[in-house]
Amino acid sequence: EHLINEKKVAIKTGHDYLTSFGSKLLRILALRSSFPVDEDDWIEVYVEMFELVRTKQITAVSNHIIDFHQFAADQGWVCAIDNNSIRRYGPNGKVVDANLITFHEFDALVNELKKGVFDRRTRMQILIASLGFYCGMRVSEILGLRICDLVEARLSTLNITANQFRNSKSATSDRISPLYVLLPNSVLADLLKFKQERLIESKLSSENKANHFELLFCKADQPIKMLSNDYIIKPMMNILKDIA
Repeated sequence: EHLINEKKVAIKTGHDYLTSFGSKLLRILALRSSFPVDEDDWIEVYVEMFELVRTKQITAVSNHIIDFHQFAADQGWVCAIDNNSIRRYGPNGKVVDANLITFHEFDALVNELKKGVFDRRTRMQILIASLGFYCGMRVSEILGLRICDLVEARLSTLNITANQFRNSKSATSDRISPLYVLLPNSVLADLLKFKQERLIESKLSSENKANHFELLFCKADQPIKMLSNDYIIKPMMNILKDIA
């Protein structure tokens, strides 16, 4: 009805519009362990959905999805996403522009972050960016990490699993990441140091007993509130756009 009123879809094509992607979208959503909550989640849903679409229909269906998601976002039902992320599909329904960055570009990001005030947010941005770049973790996985998920031992690891702050995309999303293999030694040392500082903060705010289930990355006075993308991620993305 919205598109008909906007004269983007003729009344006779309304049924075709919905059936072009509706059943496929519901099928993919039904297989997930939780409802998509951020842009990365939705892009993954649409990537999986397009694999069910015939090659010659990819362009039409992607345009329908753009209209559909924009309407849902306008109603406040879902988060907004970059329409270009949906348009970047080749004839086989696969993403062809992965927005990869090089080691040189990543180093340039870190150097640019260090040029400003090297405060708590900057430290967290560098650590969060490193976990994404070197370990292939998603933003929601990183921001939902708890203190206890970072295991300090002779060989440090990271438990990536569902918790009170985030759901797993699927059962196979739960895993153990070998940080001692993936992270450069200097980054791993900084990460372990940050954990120790978080434990001290937790003790100070909870009568000398650290709460290991608090968030690893958080504002000093908000140990159980996940950081927002606007606060921690978007500033880095703006830097990367200038660099790349």
